[in-house]
Amino acid sequence: MASLISWARDSPWCTDGISVRNLKITLQHSTDAWQRSAKQPAHLSVSLSLREPFASAASSDTVDDSTVHYGKLSKALLRKFSETPGSSATTGIWRAFSAIEDALLEEVASKEALMNVLVELMLPKGSMFGDGVALSRYVSYGEVKVEKYVMQLKDVRIPTLVGVNPHERQMKQPLVVNLWLYDVAETALDKFSDLERMLIKKLTREDDRTNVFRNA
Repeated sequence: MASLISWARDSPWCTDGISVRNLKITLQHSTDAWQRSAKQPAHLSVSLSLREPFASAASSDTVDDSTVHYGKLSKALLRKFSETPGSSATTGIWRAFSAIEDALLEEVASKEALMNVLVELMLPKGSMFGDGVALSRYVSYGEVKVEKYVMQLKDVRIPTLVGVNPHERQMKQPLVVNLWLYDVAETALDKFSDLERMLIKKLTREDDRTNVFRNA
């Protein structure tokens, strides 16, 4: 998520912040590696950058209105994804991100208290040949609300021909590829399997004698 912050931030990250990481949730209707609409597990991480420091909470060692209770934050997010399967709150990646924002603003903090919010959904079963798909959403609550999305294919393993020498053309070599797409459209957030297929097709061409990376 750090790479997303450095790319997307529109205000400092952070004055004071709260994070929860790797909450286990279920997306009821997402796209799997076979391009099917299917239920699949996800790991949810959320980082909140607060507009003001939580000095009073730090000095008194109590959870007051200057900060966000991470336990309350975790419970609000888990509760949102335990709703009735098929509800608008849990269908599709964009709707999942929207549900997360609703949970934050309804139960945890107001827009006035938040400066930035960074959310990552890791889908371990979203990739056919890799370690999963990470989808991130960055929101800045300034005078104008800013939203940006990033898609990442993690450690996609592709056997392919590398090099132009005769001995290099005799056997495929394994490539491990990580691919990031920045500023992804909301409507494309469920298209990660299409992206993986395109990547594999590009890097397994055998009709070109030049280095395989020219095809990427």
